[in-house]
Amino acid sequence: MTNNILKFVLAAACILVGYLCYNTIATTLRHEAQVKYVETDIIKRLTEIKEAEFAYKDAYGSFAKNFDSLIYGLKHGKIAEVKQVGEFVEGTENNIQIDTLYVSITEKLKDKVSNFDSLRYVPHSNKVEFALDAGKINRNGVEIQVFEAKDPKPYNTKKALRIGSMVDAVFTGNWEKQE
Repeated sequence: MTNNILKFVLAAACILVGYLCYNTIATTLRHEAQVKYVETDIIKRLTEIKEAEFAYKDAYGSFAKNFDSLIYGLKHGKIAEVKQVGEFVEGTENNIQIDTLYVSITEKLKDKVSNFDSLRYVPHSNKVEFALDAGKINRNGVEIQVFEAKDPKPYNTKKALRIGSMVDAVFTGNWEKQE
């Protein structure tokens, strides 16, 4: 009788330990999938910030130091586009016309930035804003304009995502290529 009770208790303990092991692994895998999902959206937004900063620089000559300036500049700024009509053929008289057109930044970025007003916010964060800074660094006697946008409260505590740098002339992100 006690032998049967002992077998039943051991079987129940084995099932409980098996479930706990499974649940630990499943929870870790669910968390990693959630981190990847959130980071994918953050990387997309950081890439949009990069596109917006370069458009702002084209229009105003420098990167924006804060989101208020960036968003205002994107909504109201214009970028010069040079258009050439005709072609150059060596040895002949050429009729080439060059025209400068001014296109709104909003129109230029319509396929690259989804929403200017939400650009400042970290996705899935309840309105936490990215940290944005811009300035100049000196490399070998040459002043280079730089910017940096980073997640101040990263979802993945092991690595805060950022794009650009305030110490190097780097305009890429610090993440590995997502597949």
